[in-house]
Amino acid sequence: PGSPGRTYKSPKGGDPVQNKLFEQFPRLKFVNNLTAQHRFHHWELAFADVFAECGGFDLVLGNPPWVKVEWEEGGVLGDRNPTFVLRKHLATEITALRDETFQRYAGLQEEWLRELGEAEATQAFLNARQNYPLLAGQQTNLYKCFLPQAWMIGREGGVAGFLHPEGVYDDPKGGLFREALYSRLRAHFQFQNEKRLDGLITKFMGETAAKLRLIFDATRQTRGLYFFDEFDAIGSQRGLANDVGEIRRVLNSFLQMIEQDRSHSLIVSATNHPGILDAALFRRFDDVLHYELPDEQQVAQLLKARLGRRMAGGVRWEALAKAAAGLSCADIVQAANEALKEALIHDRQRLGKADVETILLERRKIIDRLNRWDASPQPHCRKQAGHCSHPERGGRRMSFRIRTPRAWDTWHRR
Repeated sequence: PGSPGRTYKSPKGGDPVQNKLFEQFPRLKFVNNLTAQHRFHHWELAFADVFAECGGFDLVLGNPPWVKVEWEEGGVLGDRNPTFVLRKHLATEITALRDETFQRYAGLQEEWLRELGEAEATQAFLNARQNYPLLAGQQTNLYKCFLPQAWMIGREGGVAGFLHPEGVYDDPKGGLFREALYSRLRAHFQFQNEKRLDGLITKFMGETAAKLRLIFDATRQTRGLYFFDEFDAIGSQRGLANDVGEIRRVLNSFLQMIEQDRSHSLIVSATNHPGILDAALFRRFDDVLHYELPDEQQVAQLLKARLGRRMAGGVRWEALAKAAAGLSCADIVQAANEALKEALIHDRQRLGKADVETILLERRKIIDRLNRWDASPQPHCRKQAGHCSHPERGGRRMSFRIRTPRAWDTWHRR
């Protein structure tokens, strides 16, 4: 008897009957320890009076986690060695490095085995037909498990409301589940971000600065990281030949809002054209990071990560990397994707060195042509092109991070 997940011991070292059972059945003791550790929840036992008197709950509400239950070995190993997460190793590479990592970090193997056991047990429970028969054959996602669970614990005529993705309505293997869902569905609401913080610049005069104000209001209301990509669109030097008065006012507003901001959020911006940014911006950012183009070793690693499983045997990645000299990581990834598309279109199972090398060289010609065009002695700022030339064209990137005064003081005190 007693509540689930709880053990009962007498003041003198435990219940004698229980201890005797544990001696005779070691597995029972193991199960008892797992119960105390994981605190398994049984609705019918924890709320026996609700089910006995009402037949279940009148109302069930929730915002369940939108998480696919998968074994992420790299994440477990990455807790000790972050390179497993940063480099995004393939499964075969993780397997090859696993034993070496176990030997390097004491206690990691035991932690890995424990995490693996919990992941396998969770997947087995959630995929079991006897537990969730309506979800049989579907990709396990925790939010899907909450819906039939609510139907089981709710009384007849009760109401359940959940905030969840639309996947339950279009999963090709979810016909049985949808049949049960539609028969219970009373209302279906769709929500969208009305503030639209994802798009800043608009064609209407004055609206860009207004939307910028919404973003800075959001930094105070919701602590987070706010990223301005292609920052030169609003941060270019005031007074350039191609300067637009509206953007100049937006930049002035941005500078003022940064000065006034007292939130705990971080603001990050990035640009491929640091040379045309207004000098006043550099005084508002705490850190300026400069990213160079990848070297041959980094290019080889990137190509191997993107194409390793599709390349023919015997390829020398270092030799292939020479064809990508001068390309940014984004250009290399784009070229790798193009090579995979070509193989798919022509029904080839494997890629040869020449296939990838040709696409890399073609992309290099495009980038070289753009660099020569930017470096030409024509008027330095091309109004018709909408940008200013800069010798660091071709993938180099500047990133700026802001810590507002209050956030910085809090961080420093901690």
